[in-house]
Amino acid sequence: MDLKQFKEVIIAKNWIIFFIGFFMGMSDNILGIPLSYLGGIIMLASFYLMYLKSKKNKKT
Repeated sequence: MDLKQFKEVIIAKNWIIFFIGFFMGMSDNILGIPLSYLGGIIMLASFYLMYLKSKKNKKT
């Protein structure tokens, strides 16, 4: 899979990225592993992916 196809898959499946970030953020409370900041950054990135998906849908 080349980078362009990977980008399209990530934009199309942005909820997976959100939940990965969410569970990383919650891991501080559940497992005691301090990844909450990284999880928050990943969740913010998923919101950007959601924006890109909505922008792509408006073009078509």
